[in-house]
Amino acid sequence: MSFNFDDYYPTLAKDRQLACIIKQVGPCSIEAPKKVNLFESLCRSITFQQLAGSAASTIYGRFLDLVFCQKENLCPEAVIGFKVHELKYAGLSKNKATAILDLAARCLDGSLPANEELHLFSNQELIEKLTEVKGIGPWTVEMFLMFTLARPDIISTGDYGLKKGLMLLDGKKEMPTPSEFTVRAERWRPFRSIACWYLWRTVDLKLKSNS
Repeated sequence: MSFNFDDYYPTLAKDRQLACIIKQVGPCSIEAPKKVNLFESLCRSITFQQLAGSAASTIYGRFLDLVFCQKENLCPEAVIGFKVHELKYAGLSKNKATAILDLAARCLDGSLPANEELHLFSNQELIEKLTEVKGIGPWTVEMFLMFTLARPDIISTGDYGLKKGLMLLDGKKEMPTPSEFTVRAERWRPFRSIACWYLWRTVDLKLKSNS
C-alpha cells in the first residue's frame, strides 16, 4: 500500500510552507509491506533503538542468524525458548533481550493482536496494547503505525527529527513543544503521517543546502 498524491496534496498544499517542500521533494514514498509481521517489525524496532544504523543492522543480523537456527521464520515460537543471556550473544543488551522475550510471550498468550487482526484496532488501541510490552514506548508504536501499517494520520510529537523539521518549516529558532506540534499539525488531518514524512525531508534539504 502506498499513498496517492492526488488524495493528500490538496489538503497539505493549503499549508503554504509545506507545499513548497512537497514541490521540491515530490510524492511521499511511504509504502507498507504487503504482508505485516507484528513480531518481526517490533523486534527490529527494539534492536535499532538508540543505535546507529550500521551497528543496529549488524546486531539484528546476528539475532536473526541465532534464532533461525531454531525456526525458518521469525516468529514468537522461534524466540521464546531462548534465555536473556543467550540472546545477548547476538549483541543485544540485557534490556533489549528482555523486551524481545516479553514481546514473544505476549504474542503467544494472545495479549497482542494477531497479524490479520491489526486492522480491527484503532491507532490509540494499538498504542495502549503495544506499549504494555517491555521496552516499547509510544514512539516505537507510532513508527509502526506510520511505516508498517501505513496509517495516514499519525504524528509523533516526541520525535527529534519531526520537531526540527517543523522548526525549519516555520522558520523558528526553537523546536515546538508537544502541545505546539499537536496544534500545528491539526491543519494536516487526515494526512498527518504524510506531512511528517515531509518534515523529515525538510531536515534533509536543510542539511544538503549546508553541505
